[in-house]
Amino acid sequence: MRGKMAPVLYGLRFLTVLLFAAATIAALYDVPQPVPWAPVLAALGVFGLALSRLRNAGLALATAVAPLPAILWFGTSAYALMLAFAMLTTAAYGDALLKEENGLAAFARPLPALAGTLLFAILWSLHAPVQLKSLMAIAAATIVSLPGLVLTVRFNEDTVTSGNRQRETGLRIFALVARIAEPRWSLALSGAGVVLAVLGYFQIARQPPLFDCLAAPLAAAILLVLTRDVRGAVAALAASALLLLFAGGVSGALLLFLLFAVALGRAAAAWRAAGESETLAWTRAIEEQGATILYAGLAAMIAAVPRGGPAAALHACFGLIAALILFPAFSGALHVAVPQRRSVEELYRSNAS
Repeated sequence: MRGKMAPVLYGLRFLTVLLFAAATIAALYDVPQPVPWAPVLAALGVFGLALSRLRNAGLALATAVAPLPAILWFGTSAYALMLAFAMLTTAAYGDALLKEENGLAAFARPLPALAGTLLFAILWSLHAPVQLKSLMAIAAATIVSLPGLVLTVRFNEDTVTSGNRQRETGLRIFALVARIAEPRWSLALSGAGVVLAVLGYFQIARQPPLFDCLAAPLAAAILLVLTRDVRGAVAALAASALLLLFAGGVSGALLLFLLFAVALGRAAAAWRAAGESETLAWTRAIEEQGATILYAGLAAMIAAVPRGGPAAALHACFGLIAALILFPAFSGALHVAVPQRRSVEELYRSNAS
């Protein structure tokens, strides 16, 4: 790990762990827990899931328990969202170490996605009752505690070997999934999405409230600011609208969608800025981020069960599918239907290569 802040973070990591343990014990003793073991059982399930992705027991444990003290203090309303964010962060840190990159920078990589999600919650709280104070407190506590827990984890040769093997397997699998970015597949999936929207509108009895429809353009606007991709924002608008239809209105599914969509959209924007074409940018983004987003979505589904049962897990699944499949498919279809204008210099370079 490089950077001026690295020695500071290393020096504070044990203090963070002590405060983390003290906060957990105090919550167990002082705060009445309606179902005290439900979050713990969910954390155990997430630990097994994170271990299969990260191949490091320390990182998996940090992922599973980082939001736990704040959840015990403030309730389980943000448990699924914070576990998904923890999975994105620890996976980014682990992958950075495997690629011998700056681990400190990896900690900051998922923060814009979480910031956009929290901004959506803040703005939406102006209209609907949202447990905003607990959401912000849990997010702040997770952001503070997670780096301290992660920095206590040691990497050895076996960890690096196992991690690289897992990463290569994920890249191979999601190289197939990344075909979503190809024009023929993006157009086909977009057509299927339109059919689902029409069928859902006429067949689903519980339509979302009229005002909730404004959540879709709000999510698209936030994604536009964070990715600067107009077509991606329109794709997010379409995916959000479809999600609202099948989730019955604004729910945790939309927050998860926004978290994952911003993370994926920013990855595609980075590849686009590196000179890749639109299709290749989305392909690389899905290959690199797809496995992490999948595991984060599964972790959110596990964490949603103690609070809302199978229905909440299903809504989390909707958010995952909308972000990982529908969002890049709609974006690819829009780039085919409305291709981006290219300058004379870009055309010259492409012809020369």
